[in-house]
Amino acid sequence: MHERDALPVLTPEQVAAATDPAAAVALLATLGAPKRTSYSALAAYDACPYRYVLRFLLRIPGPPVAAFSFGSAAHGAFQRFTAARREAATAGTPMPGRADLDRFLEEAWATVTFPDPASEAQYRERVAPLMDAFWRMESAQPASAIAEERWFNLRLEPADGSAPVVVGGSIDRIDRLPSGAVEVIDYKTGRIESQESVDTNLQLSIYALACRDATGFGRPEKVTLWFAEHGERRSTARTDAELDGARATILDRVAAIRRGELLATPSEATCRWCDAREYCPSAIR
Repeated sequence: MHERDALPVLTPEQVAAATDPAAAVALLATLGAPKRTSYSALAAYDACPYRYVLRFLLRIPGPPVAAFSFGSAAHGAFQRFTAARREAATAGTPMPGRADLDRFLEEAWATVTFPDPASEAQYRERVAPLMDAFWRMESAQPASAIAEERWFNLRLEPADGSAPVVVGGSIDRIDRLPSGAVEVIDYKTGRIESQESVDTNLQLSIYALACRDATGFGRPEKVTLWFAEHGERRSTARTDAELDGARATILDRVAAIRRGELLATPSEATCRWCDAREYCPSAIR
């Protein structure tokens, strides 16, 4: 049986929560107010609260997404390569080369799932340019990564005395800068974002907040989106005041969820890319 064929059918109460405030509050009371969250959960909530319900409260799994599989394989290769560089620098052994990077990619590729052979073949065509761009940028600088996939649990205490929430996540990469401070890096495959988008990116703010308050590295001097396919990095900074503002933003979202503000907000743009739309009675199809 296909994995998705085995999924339980949503109950009428769960379906009603998409459009009825009382049903949404009742569903939340049944499931329990969330004690943990993540950037992915908050982004889902911002896109559509009922998408958050489906994916993060009811835990309806989405189908394989080719772009996510491609990005996961790329992240795995980058992680192993920078770790190998650090280990070689420490041991005084030869640095890993381009062949090692390609090998890491192939091994990571074998662990991901694409929706179909056609989509896998399309993304295969992007592998060589991706590896070329990453190799050029990474090999041109000293081995500076001090951590890859750095997991964190950031505990936030609401000012109203309600239950704390833990923000969990993983920082793609942390580099040591010449100043002694650190740089937080998030790899991106796909299109380049504007500098304005980088300056206001909530994911980077969460990572910087976690770096300051939950990892012991301190507030990062720089936060960076590394657009791996394009060989470009766009950096910005976060002040302590901005990080405190990000904390307030997170707590505002959590408070809204805990109040049961979970109704669907359908639109053509939102529903088109929603990986849980088949379960939503309000979805625009």
